Amino acid sequence: MVVRFSVSNFRSYKNETVLDFVSSSKITKLSDHERKFDRLSVIKNAGIFGSNAFGKSNILNAIASMVNLIVNGNCGENLSFIDTPKKPTKFDIVFLTNDNKFYEYSFSIKKENIITPWVVVDETLHQLYLNGSNDLIYSKSNGLVGIDNDALRVFQDAYKNISDQLFLKYINANERYIKTSKLSSVLRKVYDFFLLNLAFNLDNGPMLFLINKENVKKITRYLKRYDVGMEYAEFQYASQEEISKITSDPIFEYIRNEFRNKSNLKEQYFSDGKNIYVVSLVNGTYGIQKLIFRHKGVKSPFCFGYESNGTQRLFTLLALLFDEKNVNRTIIIDEIERSAFSGIASQLIRDFQEEFKNTNAQLVFTSHLNLLMKDVLRRDEVYFVDKNGMGESILYPLSSFKPLTKENISKEFLGGSYGAIPRIGVKI
Repeated sequence: MVVRFSVSNFRSYKNETVLDFVSSSKITKLSDHERKFDRLSVIKNAGIFGSNAFGKSNILNAIASMVNLIVNGNCGENLSFIDTPKKPTKFDIVFLTNDNKFYEYSFSIKKENIITPWVVVDETLHQLYLNGSNDLIYSKSNGLVGIDNDALRVFQDAYKNISDQLFLKYINANERYIKTSKLSSVLRKVYDFFLLNLAFNLDNGPMLFLINKENVKKITRYLKRYDVGMEYAEFQYASQEEISKITSDPIFEYIRNEFRNKSNLKEQYFSDGKNIYVVSLVNGTYGIQKLIFRHKGVKSPFCFGYESNGTQRLFTLLALLFDEKNVNRTIIIDEIERSAFSGIASQLIRDFQEEFKNTNAQLVFTSHLNLLMKDVLRRDEVYFVDKNGMGESILYPLSSFKPLTKENISKEFLGGSYGAIPRIGVKI
């Protein structure tokens, strides 16, 4: 779970911007929307609202960029605010690992030159405790010191000349992992949080890699619930003619090699742009199944590529939201209502909450649907984004406003009480 995320000097966010998941003790509505850890309560949702081009997506992109830097070591562009390109971009995150331990990880990077596009300015990792104390795991700015200086000293000389890679990524290379080292164990656990516990859907395209046999039945159940005209989806065996065509395609050689090189591999999924296939290998024979959809009143099945863009995105969104691995994941979605009827978004959030009740699953999303503020979210789960006259995005919570008796949040928002809306109709 994410407890707190902050970023500064990132795209449209010039100053430090904080997305806080600590629950407000004054809010008792929807008590199952929070997880309690002794004296700390963490909310399970964060909905970010605002007009186009105000900076909603940039908050999600900031989290994605942080993960990309940690896991892949990539930074293909200057991330800074346009007027401060030479200042560092800073990321800071407080999070909960799968063993219910809290950590704070922060680092700063800045643009350098064409040869070295970016360098790490600072990097620290702390373990946090609910009594307010903390342990320093390591700090780069102090010369790689921390909880186990003897272990850190082993890597100090080799790492000191590496300026464009985070130590967290460097130390988690397989050749540097030491099973008997407490430091390696902690840093692998932290690294795995970024690798496995943050999942994104930030663009328009369907995420085909999410679809598999295990979750298709569950997805079908929810599609029926949302009444999109689909009776069910399933994998069925391809015809012999189709199999001959697929196995003769040059791309199938890659699949053959994967089976040859990985003896424990049972299935592989791939798409030709129109169909989604699953290939199995049993006793030297390939079995090929393809995903089909059946609609109300239509006898013939549809393939994935013949479904509408909205249905494709909804199908893969359901695969992401209702994956059984989400019990410890934070799911991050840009425009949760995109390509779907507005009422579906409300039901998606409710169903996600019900599916993962009493778990550490979290949902962070942007939206233009103001009704979500009133219907499915608590006050401390609602954030707004506005832009000032200098082009800077400002993120702020609904809970910062004084609540009114029987307040209609949606109506007040559209009336401009919270900002974050355009002045439509202004004369040009």
